[in-house]
Amino acid sequence: MPVLHRVRLHERDDFFAEVWNDETVFLGVRIPFNAAHRLHVACFSDAENTKLYGKCNNQLGHGHGYVTETTIGGECDKRSGTLYDFGAFRKAIEESLKPWQDRHLDLETAEFRGTPSTGENIVRSLWPKIDNLLDQKLVRLRLSETANNRFTLRRT
Repeated sequence: MPVLHRVRLHERDDFFAEVWNDETVFLGVRIPFNAAHRLHVACFSDAENTKLYGKCNNQLGHGHGYVTETTIGGECDKRSGTLYDFGAFRKAIEESLKPWQDRHLDLETAEFRGTPSTGENIVRSLWPKIDNLLDQKLVRLRLSETANNRFTLRRT
């Protein structure tokens, strides 16, 4: 008989709860946002940027329907049976994403004025915004840019 190590319950398409056999609890929320960007490094030549980023270096930029998956973890409060207030969890993520929603990341946000807005840099920039609002309970942050491009950071 196999040993059960974890159980994940998908209560909705955008929310899951997971419990591991050591009683660690995780909550995950998926929240989409739309933004445009241009993959470009200012100190590279046009040829270098085109070679590195191809069509994603289009001068006008291009847009994505990004999806974030934010996972927090820790011990469940024995009295309330909860890890974190769900409303506050969603609000922290939405508040962190709001300045980027329907914006051109390179032209309209401070985070990417001097840094290429690659998926790696977007998820790196988003991590402290969310983590600070969630009392450093963030354990994983995943950013899906397309069906083929997904970027993940984990707390180690």
